Amino acid sequence: MLIAALRDLQWRRRRFMIAAVGTALVFAMTLVLTGLANGFRVEAERSVDALHLDAFMIKEGAAGPFLGSAPLPLTDVQRAARLPGVTAAVPLVYGSSTIPNNGTPRNVNVFGVPEQGPGTPTLKEGRAPHTPGEVAVSTTMGQPIGADVAIGASLLRVVGLVDDLTALAAQDNVYLTVPGAQQLLFSGQKLISSVGIVGAPGAAPPEFRIVDRAGAIDDMVRPLRGANQAMSLMAGLLWAVAALIVGSVIYLSALERTRDFAVFKAVGVATRSIMGGLAMQAVTSRCWPPCWARACRWCWGRRSRCAATSLPPPSWLSRSLPSVSACWPAWPGCAAPSPSTPPWRSEDPDMADLLVKDLVVEYSSGGYAVRPIDGLDLDVPAGSLAILLGPSGCGKTTLLSCLGGILKPTAGRIEFGDIDVTTLNKKALSDYRRDTVGIVFQAFNLVPSLTALENVMVPLRAAGMSRYGARERAMELLTRVGLKDRLHHRPGNLSGGQQQRVAVARAIALDPPLILADEPTAHLDFIQVEEVLRLIRELASDERVVVVATHDTRILPLADKVVELVPHVAVEHEGPETITVDAGEVLFSQGEMGDLIYIVTAGEIELARELSSGGEEVIKVVGPGDYFGEMGPLFSLPRSATARAKTDARIVGYTVQAFRELLGPTGAKNLIGRSEPEDPTSDSGFRQGVPSARSKE
Repeated sequence: MLIAALRDLQWRRRRFMIAAVGTALVFAMTLVLTGLANGFRVEAERSVDALHLDAFMIKEGAAGPFLGSAPLPLTDVQRAARLPGVTAAVPLVYGSSTIPNNGTPRNVNVFGVPEQGPGTPTLKEGRAPHTPGEVAVSTTMGQPIGADVAIGASLLRVVGLVDDLTALAAQDNVYLTVPGAQQLLFSGQKLISSVGIVGAPGAAPPEFRIVDRAGAIDDMVRPLRGANQAMSLMAGLLWAVAALIVGSVIYLSALERTRDFAVFKAVGVATRSIMGGLAMQAVTSRCWPPCWARACRWCWGRRSRCAATSLPPPSWLSRSLPSVSACWPAWPGCAAPSPSTPPWRSEDPDMADLLVKDLVVEYSSGGYAVRPIDGLDLDVPAGSLAILLGPSGCGKTTLLSCLGGILKPTAGRIEFGDIDVTTLNKKALSDYRRDTVGIVFQAFNLVPSLTALENVMVPLRAAGMSRYGARERAMELLTRVGLKDRLHHRPGNLSGGQQQRVAVARAIALDPPLILADEPTAHLDFIQVEEVLRLIRELASDERVVVVATHDTRILPLADKVVELVPHVAVEHEGPETITVDAGEVLFSQGEMGDLIYIVTAGEIELARELSSGGEEVIKVVGPGDYFGEMGPLFSLPRSATARAKTDARIVGYTVQAFRELLGPTGAKNLIGRSEPEDPTSDSGFRQGVPSARSKE
């Protein structure tokens, strides 16, 4: 299975490449947005941390110590210094101003800080400002020490450089003395923005509150909060898109592996072989040939790469994990042995009859019990071709699944020779599917990542045939069905008819005594149909049992036995039939075929459906003037409900033709269009008010 998965990756590399590139682009966009969003906060964190303060005291109504600050008198610094737990308190001034930048004003963040101690940023070069006319600037401004910088209406001399400090999306930070900042921002008034605190203060004085470092950072990024949240949301959505892309690829691959697992199981590959193949194939398919070549060269000297890699895989691997070596290539340099009679098939096989006795298959649909097969009896002698005839939905595929050991019936027996299929355990069923049954699925069920040749080889290798014998046998069969030039094509490169023929070749690969074919002529043109029909007839002539499910009447002349799962009820045109029923009497039962449509003239009839949990549910009670039971006769379907007299009743039964005449052209045309919305396909349909019916009775 893993070789199928590995080839599937190669075969669908465009899909995976698109997914990988798309995911990478989404991740890149996500990282950019996430980086921008995080970058704003990192800027603010560095600006706050550069002050070397633990907390800030601000006015009660202020939003923060910086952008959301409210001016405080300078005397409040002493009040903060007297708080318990405070080791130092310093005044801080904050505001925004501009500097000229090639004729265009550029915003800067102005900090008024003490000349030394807490609140003063660490300088990379120079010294802290000591007078109102001096300033320390961030290195991002590109100004050298000694340069004059116009900040707002003031011309200041650069005396120090602070290493790469910005805020508010790369706005440069400049640091003045507290008096210098007051003159620049507050027109010389002795006001401050907040009080910086070193220590762990307790309760703030009345009309004040304490803001910690995190609160100060939040205040610093306040103008960017909307953009930050939008970018974070977009980044989250992009992460979700990336996860969906990766998840969809994984999900699709898992579905493909599950489908391949089901196909391998259906053709009889043991579960241990499939799971072992998943574990071993990665090592053996990639590492075995080069490792074996190196070992050979080391043991026997220098040999050609072709000769070394042409050695077969170890025999223990082929015996224990046949699915691993099912697709092992026939390396050049190894002569393939001529095909011989497989060890599981004798020269004169003992073919058997197929016997089906009182078979019942029931499942739940919408809470109701549905029996596509109810009490079926079937006897097909060896060497016969039996055709299951009927429209879609009549149980043909269900019956084939039971005969093939894929579906367990609810009741009844299926015997093929001395094998009672209904009593087999899982392992015995796997052996039965592999050695006794060949199945042609309606949907082909070919492994898409294996070639036509490898698909046919799978059941052969699972049964223990050498890979060379399996290869020769598969080539012979594909040539027989006209696909000699399509051996190495994968199913995606084959037409529907060609895939059908590959499925036929795989089904007969082990020369099974029982062959089941589900719509084998579907997807075929008239020339291909002729070839497949001839092949099916040849298979049945060699003492095998061949069961074909179809609605194609072209196959009927080939049949030895035709089984109509929905028997045709031939009814001659005749007049209405009046029926009297007693209370509790059943008029017809669910699952029966019928030919009459009924109109109630007196009394009441209840319509009931069987429940999957047991018992039944009354879905409607019909009275005088109502008609019911029209869907079955109109479409040759089994009755989907049981009709039982609730009271003594009198009803009139009409054939389909008579009922159409009763309704008239318009009524007959709209008969199905007026179905009840609860169950438009139900046989328990009913209508109120049929005046023409009453007038004709």
